[in-house]
Amino acid sequence: MCSRSRSRRRPYAIGKYFTCPNEEADHTVYNVVFNREDQYSIWPAVREPPAGWRSAGVSGTKQECLAHQASLDRHAGPKPAQ
Repeated sequence: MCSRSRSRRRPYAIGKYFTCPNEEADHTVYNVVFNREDQYSIWPAVREPPAGWRSAGVSGTKQECLAHQASLDRHAGPKPAQ
């Protein structure tokens, strides 16, 4: 997570994702999670996913999880309307 500091550093974009300058020090383990609409996100592994979200069975660093999520986004087509 990007913490606020006195300098109020703003997140900057890398590709389509936002990151913070202090992410290099982030040792948090994340899980890739998804919802029933097949939307993917990442969530800290020490916390239960929010209501309606389930683990995709992939965990790792933030960058590893975002890379996995990006690969899923590239291969996923639009979900048909129900």
